[in-house]
Amino acid sequence: MSGPRQTAVGVLGMHRSGTSAVACALNLLEAYLGPPEKMMPPQKDNNPEGSWEHVEIVDFHDRLLRTFGLSWDSVTPLPERWWEQPEADPYRQELVTLIESEFGQHPLWMWKDPRTALFLPRWTELQK
Repeated sequence: MSGPRQTAVGVLGMHRSGTSAVACALNLLEAYLGPPEKMMPPQKDNNPEGSWEHVEIVDFHDRLLRTFGLSWDSVTPLPERWWEQPEADPYRQELVTLIESEFGQHPLWMWKDPRTALFLPRWTELQK
């Protein structure tokens, strides 16, 4: 990725581990999350203040999981070195495009999605 220097913060942690509180605090410190209309809506019984998750990032992760026959609550692990599998190739450019379009103009931005813990190799390779 090219362009102005940016700082990206990924909030990692599994469901119900306090990541929403951390994301909220980072947002209060002016880390950009995305436009309000692209945030997951609050859930009455689960995160009534909001989960601070960008719907397009959640969708990206869910589709990538489905590519390997998995879902967010699967207990089966991803294939070893999944990011090197041919079926994962199209997702690299898609993630670059998503980041550039949603966050490219923001010097400090963040994302939070518990699924990121599964997909960190795909995110970290974008720094290279």
